[in-house]
Amino acid sequence: MTGPRGRPGERVLVGGLTVVLVTAVAGGVLAGVHAVLVGAGLTLPVAAVVAAVPVAAGFLPLYTAARRLVDRAVRGDRPTPYGVLAGVTALSRSAPADTPDLAGAAEAVARGVGATTCRLTVHRSGLRDRAYTWTAAGTVAATGDALVRVPVRLGEEELGELAVDRAAARALRGEWATLLADIADGLAVAVHANRSAVELERQLRAALAHGERIAAARRDAVAAMDAERRRIERDLHDGAQHHLVSLGLSLGLVEHLVSAGRPEQARAGLDELLERVDAADAVLAETVGGVSSAVLAGQGLVAVLRDTLAGSEPPVTVEHDGVPAGRRYPDGIGDTAYFCCLEAVNNARKHAPGAPVTVTIAERDSTLRMAVRDEGPGFVPDPGPGSPRGQGRGLRNLTVRLVAVGGTVAVRSAPGAGTTVLWSLPLPPDREGVVDPEEPELPEHGADGRAGRAPDGFPTEVGELLRTGAGVYAGTPHAAALGATADALGRVPAGDRVARMRGARAALAALEEVLGTVRPVPRGADRLRYLVDRLRSEAHELVEAELAEALRGPGPVLPGELRASAERLLGMLGVAPRTRLGLPADAGADEVRRAAELELARWQRLAAHPSATGTVRDAAPVLVRTCERLLADRPG
Repeated sequence: MTGPRGRPGERVLVGGLTVVLVTAVAGGVLAGVHAVLVGAGLTLPVAAVVAAVPVAAGFLPLYTAARRLVDRAVRGDRPTPYGVLAGVTALSRSAPADTPDLAGAAEAVARGVGATTCRLTVHRSGLRDRAYTWTAAGTVAATGDALVRVPVRLGEEELGELAVDRAAARALRGEWATLLADIADGLAVAVHANRSAVELERQLRAALAHGERIAAARRDAVAAMDAERRRIERDLHDGAQHHLVSLGLSLGLVEHLVSAGRPEQARAGLDELLERVDAADAVLAETVGGVSSAVLAGQGLVAVLRDTLAGSEPPVTVEHDGVPAGRRYPDGIGDTAYFCCLEAVNNARKHAPGAPVTVTIAERDSTLRMAVRDEGPGFVPDPGPGSPRGQGRGLRNLTVRLVAVGGTVAVRSAPGAGTTVLWSLPLPPDREGVVDPEEPELPEHGADGRAGRAPDGFPTEVGELLRTGAGVYAGTPHAAALGATADALGRVPAGDRVARMRGARAALAALEEVLGTVRPVPRGADRLRYLVDRLRSEAHELVEAELAEALRGPGPVLPGELRASAERLLGMLGVAPRTRLGLPADAGADEVRRAAELELARWQRLAAHPSATGTVRDAAPVLVRTCERLLADRPG
């Protein structure tokens, strides 16, 4: 409601009568005390000062009492803001809570103005309004137009709304607007305190929820570590145990040949034993390193199996019926399929030595179906006790892996007909996490698994990843930003290697920021994150650029001659190998090799020298790697 906050005539009357009453009482007290003091022998000035002390001390209580008396005389028994707010204050003090009791305040206002319904509403930013309503017993709460509403403000901010039933407002003889507005002003501080308390409570609940999520993440990490321990145990059995058993048997055979006096055959057995030791060492190294989800996510199940099984003797054929070589699956499914395949192939080699083995991969009815078949002697299904196939731990490990992700396994075999191990893994109904061929094309990789080096090296590869990221995040504002960053990087002159490296580093950081913060994660983002991580780990140019930037900084990072050598090797004077080694442009290949070997020996000594400074020891490993790359890539 707007308009005047009351009738000026009544306010003037109440104020004037209050002043007259206070003046009369205070003046009478002052005159009486002054007369008594003068009669006691005090001088007039001293008596006046002493008489004024009790009058001044009692002025405020006197004014409050006079105002109440005048209010009652002029307004009768009608409620006043002072009386209503006094009731609200008394009720709030009796509340045990740390926050203002707004429900009690609504009740106090209703009782003060004689309302049957009073509603105090609190506006909350970003949340629904909270209303505190009091209704007299035996009545129905008033709503809509049956309520008279007054805003609750603190300064310019509207904190909420005070509303009472219209019947109570009419009973206030036309002064309800002023009265309710005064009450609303008095409630503003309590409403503000309530809003602050609610916000603090919300933040506390959010902090507690965050703490619970952290605790859950820690529990998950412990569970994952335990699961990883069990995985390593199974992998040792599936991939290494049969090699170690074979080594034991071979050693026993060599011992027998030596004791039988057949040294030539024993020597041949030792040669074979050495080959088996190398094979066992390779299997153990693979078990410890594992095939991480990142590798499977980067190359796809079919490609990783082809690489792993390549060069097997007898050969292992990988057939993928309609499954693209680059198809990637969620971590649990991809890892399980990979290790189950290795287990089945190892079993085939163990029980059918020399027999051809075929691996089949197919997708049907939202299920990944795989099979490993050997052309060996086969066996009778459901064998009796003691059969290696019936009691083998390998099949139990395979079953455990599959059951963990909802898969199934079956074995088909017959004497003379070979053996087939089949299993199936359910794929997510919405195929979430399965990378299809229609995903944005990502940079190709060589057979060695390294990203194919672009002619311009690291900056060009970052530009390719940025454009790939623009495709992955197509339809979002990030796509345009990544494309613009790639274009800006491409406009830096190719000859300005320092500027290109600086821009590539900043662009890669921007791409990593997008990959780490944007939700939901679009299809293809996991693959892109893998490529970014691999580029950062493999790009020696990035480490060289950081060292070169440090050399340009203030202060001597390296002493004189070493600094000059480092600047040449880092390409700060030119990126050609001969320029980096301080050789003329017509230097021969042998000169390049000898110069690179000398620089390599120097920085290797500095890296291990006990008297080298910390900055030298930090720079030396980078320059050692640079020299090694110059030796590996030296011109002909």
